Amino acid sequence: MLLSGEWILAALHGALLLYFLNLVRTRQYLIDTTDVFKQLPIQKKRRLAVFVFYAVLFVFTAYRLIETAIKTALSPEGREMVKNMLLNDSIFH
Repeated sequence: MLLSGEWILAALHGALLLYFLNLVRTRQYLIDTTDVFKQLPIQKKRRLAVFVFYAVLFVFTAYRLIETAIKTALSPEGREMVKNMLLNDSIFH
């Protein structure tokens, strides 16, 4: 499991969870309305970093999903399953 890379996605989600828990713990998720424009450059950088992190997670998750689907469809059991799904029209009724 360690060498196959299956733990990477869990580690990335764990890091994101810890980041948000730290924001809640330090109460930095709250923004003071009188101080909002002083914090604007810092908040923009933080939110851009979180957006990039989410984009990386999305791409990595989509890649792993497609990779798994292709590997499953190319295995002998997967080919049989796909053939049964496509030829058996009872799933569409």
